[in-house]
Amino acid sequence: MQSTLCTLSTDAMTYTLPLGGSTLPVTINAIGCIPTQYINITTTFTGTGNSEFLLNSALSTVQLSSSSVDGKIYLIFFHTVNALVAGNSVTVNFVISGPSAVYYSPITPITLTLVDATTFQSYPTATGLSAPTLSANTAYLGLQCSQASLIYWGIGIYPSILNKMSVDFQARIISGGNGLLSNFSEVNDYYNEVYGIRQGSSTQMIWQKLYNLESNSNYIFKYFCVNQLGHISDSQTINFTTLNYGAYLMSV
Repeated sequence: MQSTLCTLSTDAMTYTLPLGGSTLPVTINAIGCIPTQYINITTTFTGTGNSEFLLNSALSTVQLSSSSVDGKIYLIFFHTVNALVAGNSVTVNFVISGPSAVYYSPITPITLTLVDATTFQSYPTATGLSAPTLSANTAYLGLQCSQASLIYWGIGIYPSILNKMSVDFQARIISGGNGLLSNFSEVNDYYNEVYGIRQGSSTQMIWQKLYNLESNSNYIFKYFCVNQLGHISDSQTINFTTLNYGAYLMSV
């Protein structure tokens, strides 16, 4: 660790969530502040109706340790419908504890604001996939959801993920008791399956880069959109063949 205190910052200061729904992941990029041991992050809520908000512990990363792969911390908050209405806000305060906590500055509080849930009651739509842009051992694919959504994607040698559903993707990307993972690679897998998440906070196209693909191989790529009420879109799938360059690797 450096002698100066490490600063962890959220990717925004304000977040919205529908009544009875969840935020998209509140992301902290801690790659430059990996502890020698570990830190724990706990949250408290202040403001009118604060008891109606909770941290989704199953999807949230509440510990950062020396073994953290990419240094990403994901926190997802949800609202339990009661007395609050759209427009109400609460403040989320963060507490850092653990043996490495003394090396970190306090995390700046954030604001959660409730919005009307009507838009999110319809199911999101995932835009159809166009042929990827290929370059050497990489491929670029554009992902797009009709609503703000958490995107789950997967890739593998055809037909590996052909019949896998959103629950199969989520089972790999949600690390038991440790929250979301940026990506997950199957170990010793003939089909070289890799799964990941992207945050679609708007309806704009998101470009996913896939690299170290096998040479001259037929891949299948699939993704789903999950909106802030947990509604899941139909999947979008595409098959493509990589360029012939003679290598044999797969990683994302």
